[in-house]
Amino acid sequence: MNIAPRTAIAFVAAIAASACSFELPELKSASVESYSRGGLIQSWALNESQRNALSSWFKQHQSGWSASYVSYAPAILVHVSSAHEINSVVNILPVSKVVVFNNSGQYEQKFDGSEFQKLLDIVTPVAANQSFQRTAFGGR
Repeated sequence: MNIAPRTAIAFVAAIAASACSFELPELKSASVESYSRGGLIQSWALNESQRNALSSWFKQHQSGWSASYVSYAPAILVHVSSAHEINSVVNILPVSKVVVFNNSGQYEQKFDGSEFQKLLDIVTPVAANQSFQRTAFGGR
């Protein structure tokens, strides 16, 4: 029995499962869509202040990301375009998980309540009230 292929497979799996860093490119524009049960219920654009806050939030959370190979239903999708024409989609899930997809792959990370709430506060419509979060996150 040849052990070398098993060792190689285990090594590749360990690398794939390990945490990695992720950097969201500088934002040129961003729009948000809120979904409930797979259907779009609301959409809006982020203003410059919100885009700057979103960039800052991601700069503070560059490490701890894991490669993700799972498809997730949309919850709150943030469509981001960078100055370098790199497009990313951020899916903010109600289980305190954030999934980012762009041309370099898909990454995910689960956040504690306060950091997750900061992200929600950034992407919430400026004129929205609490009904936004209750609708999108089942009462949160």
